[in-house]
Amino acid sequence: MMVSFADKKELQSDRDLLSAHAQWEIDYWNQHASRVESDNRADLIGTRKDVKVTEIRVYNDKGAQLSSYLIGLAAKDGVFALSVSPVKKDIDPLVKELVSSFKLVPRKLDAEEAKRLSSEAKAQQSPAPSSAPEVHPKDAEAYYNRGIAKLDKDDFDGAIADNTRAIELDPKLTDAYYNRGNAKRAKGDLDGAIADCTRAIKLDPKSANAYNSRGSFKGMKGDVAGAIADYNRGIQLNPKDSRAYPDRARAHAKKKEYDAAVTDTLKATELDPKNGGYYLNLGWYQLFNRKPREAIAASLKALELWPDKAVLIKTNLAHGYLFDNQFDKAKTIYLENKDAKLPDGKRTFSQVVLDDFKEFADAGITHPDMEKIKALLTTKPDAP
Repeated sequence: MMVSFADKKELQSDRDLLSAHAQWEIDYWNQHASRVESDNRADLIGTRKDVKVTEIRVYNDKGAQLSSYLIGLAAKDGVFALSVSPVKKDIDPLVKELVSSFKLVPRKLDAEEAKRLSSEAKAQQSPAPSSAPEVHPKDAEAYYNRGIAKLDKDDFDGAIADNTRAIELDPKLTDAYYNRGNAKRAKGDLDGAIADCTRAIKLDPKSANAYNSRGSFKGMKGDVAGAIADYNRGIQLNPKDSRAYPDRARAHAKKKEYDAAVTDTLKATELDPKNGGYYLNLGWYQLFNRKPREAIAASLKALELWPDKAVLIKTNLAHGYLFDNQFDKAKTIYLENKDAKLPDGKRTFSQVVLDDFKEFADAGITHPDMEKIKALLTTKPDAP
């Protein structure tokens, strides 16, 4: 458990400090994590008005989850904050008891007492945790947390080993199965990843994350129908998870169900309107949905939100103008970016465009000016 204090000046709010503090913490994690989910746990505070408990779940780009209770206690000049991790149903009663015991006793400290308390606090501080901290040999939660750190460092074997040990010590630790599954997927063991998610679901049938992850792994194996079924259940359990909708949209697109893909991606943009990647996907699906103007609008929004991916986004934008019979605009974008490299450095803009044209042709989408663009992109300039 960690304790800190947030001054109301930092929160920039004179009213409802507790909500402002919770949002402040969530905003911080949104800047540093791949995804953040939160729930107000009013069920843990009883009748108190000076306390707020927020359940926060933070995910990295490997899918690993770290959960905690953020407990805020309102004071005159700010909020005292306590963080308790990880979130588990069996510690809810302990959190309730902890919350009910809080009591602020305002008093001034003389200089000697302030110095003494400061020294004691420093002496009690633990060193900053490393990416793979030492753990007690019988502490399942410690192995689980170290497994997350190893997964984040791409130490997949280490993550599998630590989560396996956590499961041996606590066979009901659902998230350990889920995170071990993500590590197995990273190593290419899709069957093992699916099996771990299935175990997690058996332990916690209401785990939306386990369903969504299993859906993703099934999709990677080519079981598109199974993937959609799992996404359906995951979204039913947690309809506010914005990332589940684009995952299901990709599955629908594989089945050429572009209306459904567009609908899911629009829902994702509604839940997370600042995610440029969602608008990039939306523009792509609208092209296959034969709605170039909607593709243009989505691409322009993606450019606004995600300028670092401008080269990739401009492929969709140029296609949109081409299919909307705005040839000059399309031609300008195609030529200006002809030799630009994508962020991954593996393909040029022209190569992506030509690959896209093949996909359009396979889907029966054509335009008389496509051949002109191909010629412009493949013709080498005359030697001086």
